[in-house]
Amino acid sequence: MTLLLLFSGCENKDVEADYLFFDNEVVVLVDVNDTLLVLSIPREVVLSYGSYKKIEGTQAIFGLLGLKVGTVTYASAENLEEIRTLLAALAFEQGLDDDASGRILALYRQAKCLRKSGLPDTLAKLSGYPVSLEKLAHYKSCHHFDLGQILEIDDTTDWQSTEAYVRIWLEGALRLGNKEQMI
Repeated sequence: MTLLLLFSGCENKDVEADYLFFDNEVVVLVDVNDTLLVLSIPREVVLSYGSYKKIEGTQAIFGLLGLKVGTVTYASAENLEEIRTLLAALAFEQGLDDDASGRILALYRQAKCLRKSGLPDTLAKLSGYPVSLEKLAHYKSCHHFDLGQILEIDDTTDWQSTEAYVRIWLEGALRLGNKEQMI
Protein backbone atom coordinates (compact mmCIF):
# COMPACT_ATOMS: atom_id res chain seq x y z
CA MET A 1 0.00 0.00 0.00
CA THR A 2 2.86 2.38 0.81
CA LEU A 3 4.40 1.76 -2.62
CA LEU A 4 1.02 2.35 -4.24
CA LEU A 5 0.63 5.69 -2.50
CA LEU A 6 4.21 6.65 -3.34
CA PHE A 7 3.53 6.34 -7.06
CA SER A 8 0.06 7.87 -6.94
CA GLY A 9 1.61 11.32 -7.20
CA CYS A 10 2.84 10.54 -10.74
CA GLU A 11 1.20 12.88 -13.19
CA ASN A 12 1.48 12.94 -16.93
CA LYS A 13 1.05 16.67 -17.48
CA ASP A 14 3.20 16.54 -20.65
CA VAL A 15 0.90 13.99 -22.30
CA GLU A 16 -2.13 15.50 -23.98
CA ALA A 17 -5.45 13.72 -24.23
CA ASP A 18 -8.62 14.44 -26.18
CA TYR A 19 -11.85 13.84 -24.29
CA LEU A 20 -15.08 12.79 -26.02
CA PHE A 21 -17.94 13.00 -23.52
CA PHE A 22 -21.05 10.99 -24.26
CA ASP A 23 -24.07 10.77 -21.93
CA ASN A 24 -22.99 7.43 -20.46
CA GLU A 25 -19.26 7.21 -21.17
CA VAL A 26 -16.10 9.21 -21.72
CA VAL A 27 -13.75 8.18 -24.51
CA VAL A 28 -10.20 9.46 -24.05
CA LEU A 29 -7.74 9.49 -26.96
CA VAL A 30 -4.05 9.65 -26.10
CA ASP A 31 -1.24 9.88 -28.67
CA VAL A 32 1.99 8.40 -27.31
CA ASN A 33 4.86 8.25 -29.80
CA ASP A 34 2.74 7.17 -32.79
CA THR A 35 0.68 4.78 -30.66
CA LEU A 36 -2.97 5.60 -30.08
CA LEU A 37 -4.44 4.68 -26.72
CA VAL A 38 -8.24 4.66 -26.55
CA LEU A 39 -9.65 4.64 -23.01
CA SER A 40 -13.35 3.95 -22.38
CA ILE A 41 -14.49 5.17 -18.99
CA PRO A 42 -18.05 4.67 -17.74
CA ARG A 43 -19.82 7.80 -16.54
CA GLU A 44 -20.41 6.17 -13.13
CA VAL A 45 -16.64 6.01 -12.54
CA VAL A 46 -16.22 9.69 -13.38
CA LEU A 47 -19.19 10.82 -11.27
CA SER A 48 -18.17 8.68 -8.29
CA TYR A 49 -14.66 10.11 -8.40
CA GLY A 50 -16.11 13.62 -8.78
CA SER A 51 -18.25 13.09 -5.70
CA TYR A 52 -15.14 11.99 -3.76
CA LYS A 53 -13.13 15.02 -4.92
CA LYS A 54 -16.12 17.38 -4.77
CA ILE A 55 -15.75 18.19 -8.47
CA GLU A 56 -18.98 18.83 -10.33
CA GLY A 57 -20.05 16.54 -13.17
CA THR A 58 -17.88 14.82 -15.67
CA GLN A 59 -15.02 17.32 -15.31
CA ALA A 60 -13.56 15.02 -12.65
CA ILE A 61 -12.00 12.85 -15.35
CA PHE A 62 -9.33 15.50 -15.91
CA GLY A 63 -8.16 15.16 -12.31
CA LEU A 64 -8.41 11.39 -12.22
CA LEU A 65 -6.16 10.86 -15.25
CA GLY A 66 -3.85 13.86 -14.71
CA LEU A 67 -3.30 14.33 -18.46
CA LYS A 68 -3.09 17.67 -20.24
CA VAL A 69 -6.48 18.53 -21.72
CA GLY A 70 -6.63 18.79 -25.51
CA THR A 71 -9.86 18.75 -27.48
CA VAL A 72 -13.08 18.29 -25.49
CA THR A 73 -16.36 17.36 -27.20
CA TYR A 74 -19.85 16.42 -26.03
CA ALA A 75 -22.38 14.15 -27.77
CA SER A 76 -25.34 11.94 -26.87
CA ALA A 77 -25.42 8.26 -25.97
CA GLU A 78 -27.49 7.74 -29.12
CA ASN A 79 -24.67 9.17 -31.23
CA LEU A 80 -22.22 6.81 -29.52
CA GLU A 81 -24.50 3.89 -30.39
CA GLU A 82 -24.60 5.02 -34.04
CA ILE A 83 -20.80 5.18 -34.09
CA ARG A 84 -20.62 1.69 -32.59
CA THR A 85 -23.06 0.39 -35.22
CA LEU A 86 -20.97 1.81 -38.05
CA LEU A 87 -17.76 0.40 -36.61
CA ALA A 88 -19.43 -2.97 -35.91
CA ALA A 89 -20.11 -3.27 -39.64
CA LEU A 90 -16.40 -2.69 -40.31
CA ALA A 91 -15.45 -5.28 -37.69
CA PHE A 92 -17.90 -7.82 -39.12
CA GLU A 93 -16.52 -7.28 -42.62
CA GLN A 94 -13.02 -8.04 -41.32
CA GLY A 95 -14.06 -11.02 -39.20
CA LEU A 96 -13.25 -9.23 -35.94
CA ASP A 97 -15.15 -9.42 -32.66
CA ASP A 98 -18.04 -7.01 -32.22
CA ASP A 99 -16.67 -5.44 -29.08
CA ALA A 100 -14.97 -2.10 -28.51
CA SER A 101 -11.49 -3.45 -29.23
CA GLY A 102 -12.61 -5.19 -32.43
CA ARG A 103 -14.43 -2.10 -33.69
CA ILE A 104 -11.48 0.20 -32.99
CA LEU A 105 -9.06 -2.28 -34.58
CA ALA A 106 -11.29 -2.47 -37.67
CA LEU A 107 -11.27 1.31 -38.04
CA TYR A 108 -7.50 1.42 -37.45
CA ARG A 109 -6.85 -1.27 -40.10
CA GLN A 110 -9.11 0.37 -42.68
CA ALA A 111 -8.20 4.00 -41.96
CA LYS A 112 -6.03 4.42 -45.04
CA CYS A 113 -8.71 3.05 -47.39
CA LEU A 114 -11.60 4.91 -45.76
CA ARG A 115 -10.00 8.32 -45.28
CA LYS A 116 -11.48 9.72 -48.52
CA SER A 117 -14.93 8.22 -47.93
CA GLY A 118 -17.80 9.92 -46.14
CA LEU A 119 -17.04 8.02 -42.92
CA PRO A 120 -14.75 10.65 -41.32
CA ASP A 121 -17.43 13.34 -41.78
CA THR A 122 -20.11 11.04 -40.36
CA LEU A 123 -17.97 10.15 -37.33
CA ALA A 124 -17.14 13.84 -36.78
CA LYS A 125 -20.82 14.82 -36.90
CA LEU A 126 -21.77 12.09 -34.44
CA SER A 127 -18.91 12.66 -31.98
CA GLY A 128 -18.24 16.37 -32.37
CA TYR A 129 -14.58 15.37 -32.75
CA PRO A 130 -12.57 16.24 -35.87
CA VAL A 131 -11.92 12.68 -37.09
CA SER A 132 -8.79 12.26 -39.18
CA LEU A 133 -8.47 8.79 -40.64
CA GLU A 134 -5.32 9.97 -42.37
CA LYS A 135 -3.77 10.60 -38.95
CA LEU A 136 -5.14 7.29 -37.66
CA ALA A 137 -3.52 5.47 -40.59
CA HIS A 138 -0.09 6.77 -39.55
CA TYR A 139 -0.17 5.32 -36.03
CA LYS A 140 2.12 2.34 -35.63
CA SER A 141 -0.34 0.70 -33.23
CA CYS A 142 -3.63 1.25 -31.47
CA HIS A 143 -4.78 -0.11 -28.09
CA HIS A 144 -8.16 0.00 -26.38
CA PHE A 145 -8.65 -0.12 -22.62
CA ASP A 146 -12.03 -0.26 -20.86
CA LEU A 147 -11.73 1.05 -17.32
CA GLY A 148 -15.20 -0.33 -16.63
CA GLN A 149 -13.64 -3.79 -16.94
CA ILE A 150 -10.72 -2.88 -14.68
CA LEU A 151 -12.45 -0.93 -11.90
CA GLU A 152 -15.31 -2.00 -9.70
CA ILE A 153 -17.01 1.09 -8.31
CA ASP A 154 -19.72 1.18 -5.63
CA ASP A 155 -20.65 3.14 -2.52
CA THR A 156 -17.76 1.63 -0.57
CA THR A 157 -14.99 2.42 -3.08
CA ASP A 158 -11.80 3.59 -1.42
CA TRP A 159 -11.00 6.40 -3.83
CA GLN A 160 -7.62 7.18 -2.29
CA SER A 161 -6.36 3.72 -3.25
CA THR A 162 -8.36 3.57 -6.49
CA GLU A 163 -7.02 6.94 -7.64
CA ALA A 164 -3.47 5.71 -7.01
CA TYR A 165 -4.23 2.48 -8.87
CA VAL A 166 -5.61 4.36 -11.90
CA ARG A 167 -2.53 6.59 -12.06
CA ILE A 168 -0.17 3.61 -11.89
CA TRP A 169 -2.23 1.72 -14.47
CA LEU A 170 -2.15 4.76 -16.77
CA GLU A 171 1.63 5.03 -16.38
CA GLY A 172 1.87 1.42 -17.61
CA ALA A 173 -0.40 2.12 -20.58
CA LEU A 174 1.70 5.16 -21.51
CA ARG A 175 4.88 3.11 -21.20
CA LEU A 176 3.38 0.62 -23.65
CA GLY A 177 3.20 3.42 -26.21
CA ASN A 178 6.76 4.52 -25.45
CA LYS A 179 8.15 0.97 -25.73
CA GLU A 180 6.52 0.41 -29.10
CA GLN A 181 8.27 3.50 -30.42
CA MET A 182 11.63 1.99 -29.43
CA ILE A 183 11.03 -1.33 -31.22
